[in-house]
Amino acid sequence: MEEEFLVRDVLRKALNLKEVPHYSTICKAVKRLRKEDLKGLLKESAKLLEVKLDVLAIDSTGLREDNASFYYAKRSGKKRKSWTKMTIVVDVESQVILSEDVRMGPGNDGVVLREMFERGDIPKCEVLLADSGYDCKGNEEIAVFKPIRRRGCYKSEERINTFLRWFFTHVSGLYGKRWIVETVISVIMLSSDRIKSRYPYSKLVETHLIPVSYNIWRFFILSSYYTSLTFFTYLT
Repeated sequence: MEEEFLVRDVLRKALNLKEVPHYSTICKAVKRLRKEDLKGLLKESAKLLEVKLDVLAIDSTGLREDNASFYYAKRSGKKRKSWTKMTIVVDVESQVILSEDVRMGPGNDGVVLREMFERGDIPKCEVLLADSGYDCKGNEEIAVFKPIRRRGCYKSEERINTFLRWFFTHVSGLYGKRWIVETVISVIMLSSDRIKSRYPYSKLVETHLIPVSYNIWRFFILSSYYTSLTFFTYLT
């Protein structure tokens, strides 16, 4: 979290901080946060921007817990056996993170989607877009994705209907909006691609706060943009 405050001055302005707090202060504050507090923070941060809930997209990413870069790990042949896995649900129109799931990876994305839906973490929307990694029995009722071809073809009527549903959204151009969730993940990874906490609960809290800081950052970035645009329009 200290790195978040250092990189994004928007967070300091939002919290009226003149300087970055000492890491021990942030650590003590993090330990006092509960899971209910983290969910509440994400919901409140999502309310900063207008969300239409027409089209949502879901995707996941892995956050490394060591200092080794991806290039070094590839060259040295070091394989990571586990990592922190973060799944986010993004509103396509506003690019705001509405909900997330944090657990240790690797894991089945389809199971994560099902569990988030059963917990009520996925808001009601018109369409939820996902990639083929979320192809799991029962998920065709939740999200739109291209089903994986098993043995080169779709045999059952259910699999064919799932493919046709994806095909029509693909032809209409609606499925192409799924790339927005990947863009959001790319923005997050620019400043938060590694978890620095050492203890399990601290890792959980740190990962949960990443979407919160992103929503705050996006709100102030858009606010500054519209303010500048209004001022420029007034001058012209």
